[in-house]
Amino acid sequence: MKLALHSVSYSGAWEGQCCLPLKRFVSKAAEFGYDGIELMAKRPHASPLDLDEKARNDLKEFIRSKNLEIACIAAYNDFADPSPYHREVELLYLRETNTPCP
Repeated sequence: MKLALHSVSYSGAWEGQCCLPLKRFVSKAAEFGYDGIELMAKRPHASPLDLDEKARNDLKEFIRSKNLEIACIAAYNDFADPSPYHREVELLYLRETNTPCP
């Protein structure tokens, strides 16, 4: 079994929670001795709105340089709304979240 640290833990999402930029979070996970990370695919961390192909590749290389793996990408998608318009937005978001990079 491998252990991964979820970036939501350092996203500043809750009052009083520490907020680290994404690369600092990756370094922190390596410092703590984790095997990998789970990326929150929302701002302020790994939103597809902020990470173009070059940024994804750079991030992936940085993660590798810290001897970590990307264990999971938390997309936080919501398919509960029956509206076809909402579902279409969710599908587009999911596709962008899971766009592979070499």
